[in-house]
This record gives sequence, C-alpha cells and structure tokens, in this order.
Amino acid sequence: IDAKANFGELEYSRGGADYRVFYSAIQSKGWVMAQRIDKSYYLEQTAALRRQIYIIGICAIAVMAVLLMAMTYMFLRPFRQVMGLFRQVSEGNLRARLAPFDQRALPVAEEMQTMRTQLNGMLDSISRLIDDIERKNRERAVLEMQELQRQLNPHMIFNTLTSIRWMIMLQG
Repeated sequence: IDAKANFGELEYSRGGADYRVFYSAIQSKGWVMAQRIDKSYYLEQTAALRRQIYIIGICAIAVMAVLLMAMTYMFLRPFRQVMGLFRQVSEGNLRARLAPFDQRALPVAEEMQTMRTQLNGMLDSISRLIDDIERKNRERAVLEMQELQRQLNPHMIFNTLTSIRWMIMLQG
C-alpha cells in the first residue's frame, strides 16, 4: 500500500490465487481500510457491469432518438401545416385556411398563432379582391352588351327603313 495515497488498488497473489485489493487510508488517524476480492470474480463482475452499461447506453440512445423524433414532429407540425397551405394556394385554392394550432399537443408559440391569423387574413383579403374584380368584370360585360344593343337597335331600324325604301323604289 502506497503510504502517500489516500486510496488505490493493487493486485497480488497468495497460495496460487490472484487477488485485487482496494484500499482507502485516513492518514491523520493512521487507519487503512482494505477490501480483498478474488481477481477472477472481480473480472466477471466488471465484465457484467460493462455489458449492463452498454445495454443501458443503447436503450438510452434509443429512447432519446424516439423522443427527438417525437419532439421534432411536434415542433415541425405547425410549419408543415403552413407549407400545406402554401401548396394549396400555389395550386389555386384561395379558399384554403389554416386551422387553429392544437395547443394541447404542443404549446404553440404566440408567434405561430399570430402568423396563422395574418396568413388567413391575407387570404381573406385576396379572396375579397378577386371576388370584387370578378363582379366588376361581369358588370362591365353586361354594360358592354347593353351598349352594343343600344348601338345595334338604331342601326337595325335604319337598315330596315333603307331596305324598305329601296324595295319601294325598285317596285316603282
């Protein structure tokens, strides 16, 4: 035993048996505590402990991977919903809207709720503008038809009267 060290371990053999000794010293009292363990038993126990640590480590990594995937899904879900809305709008569906985010599944940040409200508001404004443009185009088409009819009616009367006049002149 090293007199300068407070604790340590060493190996020795006695009577054909190998041992490992763990010791701790309290130098101020002059005490030394030692535990002698059969070396083969020690090696078996350390190998078993090493296997347990590997198994626990692998299980911990697997649990962490599952938790990471679940949290990634939960955090990315609102963004996927927004991307789905953008895809629908780019395909021409201006009636698509974002539903409120489920805050029980994931406490969505206030910014995400604000973004949902703003996106839905912009789509509502775009839809109203398009509806107004379509309504005005229909009204303009009706007015153009009425104007053409107004122009056509006097022309038709003039042509009819001119035809009657020529028929009278030709018939004498």
